[in-house]
Amino acid sequence: MRSFKTIKGYLTNGNAEPEKLLFRSSTSVRIEGLDLDFDFIEEQFQVKATKFHKAGDTNGYVVFEEDMWLFDSTDILDENVSIVTHMELINSIFLRKRKILQDLNKSGNITIYCDYLTNSDISGIEIPNHCFKIYNKLGISFNLSFGYIGN
Repeated sequence: MRSFKTIKGYLTNGNAEPEKLLFRSSTSVRIEGLDLDFDFIEEQFQVKATKFHKAGDTNGYVVFEEDMWLFDSTDILDENVSIVTHMELINSIFLRKRKILQDLNKSGNITIYCDYLTNSDISGIEIPNHCFKIYNKLGISFNLSFGYIGN
């Protein structure tokens, strides 16, 4: 009996089966607020911003109302490693200075995003409880984005 990697492959008898299954992950921390001290944030957490802007800056279309500092785990990890590894990295970097993170969350807003991209139409993830430490300590929501990137 022939096996298939995806439902689409099964339904098309392998004609629409991707050659290779792709799984890509990342996790990012976004800190927003007014008068953020980017140098202080980078000094405390020992990472450089992936992206940042100040209130009043523009991207050509939008004038930003708040400062924003963002760190993405793919600055350190390959996107092909598991989402769990990306979440563990974020915990290891940011939970060391939990009080500073809590203060930043009180004066502004911290959002942590997890992204999972795949070309498989039958994929899922399992995330152990310890990966949620940062969400529980800060009292923030868990944000997970699933993306299907096709063949």
